[in-house]
Amino acid sequence: MVPLNGAGPGHPDDGGARKQIDTGKCVQSFSPTPATTQAPNKRRLRYEAAIAVLLAARQRFPNAIARLDKTIRPPLKIGVHTDLIAAMPEIPAELIELALGIYTTCVAYHAGCTEGTARVDLDGQSDGVVTADEAAHAAAALEIIKARKRHSAELKSPPPPPTPKRITLAALREAGQRRRAGAS
Repeated sequence: MVPLNGAGPGHPDDGGARKQIDTGKCVQSFSPTPATTQAPNKRRLRYEAAIAVLLAARQRFPNAIARLDKTIRPPLKIGVHTDLIAAMPEIPAELIELALGIYTTCVAYHAGCTEGTARVDLDGQSDGVVTADEAAHAAAALEIIKARKRHSAELKSPPPPPTPKRITLAALREAGQRRRAGAS
């Protein structure tokens, strides 16, 4: 059962218990992390449900959906969302589209979208290739993602401490002369 009304892993009705998400042929076990049990919100719950859908899709279609921790994911065929919606009718189309959106808007997916790379259908069979325009779009999206990551890293890291000014021997002598002139 995939949560539809916001009641899902980490939801107050769940009591922090282990959830079983039934998505057809496979059952996903999900144990909420401390972050999900503290203050669940609708957006977080939808994200977790979409990840559960991706994990279920990975189990049903291992030749098409790559592991979520892979550094490069194969490009999916154009219109694969309709095939996935037809193959998993028990899951709402909106949730499948959200899951595919998460899957296809990451660095690993854009890195795999190079010109001439074969697109795969749900069975892992070649179904078209990435065109030059699509590869250029993926490269631009990859640069935007990397720029955002750099920017957020810059915001999170504190500025380096100021470097102390080196005092030269001439500056020390001048400071001593000023001090003696002020003392007399």
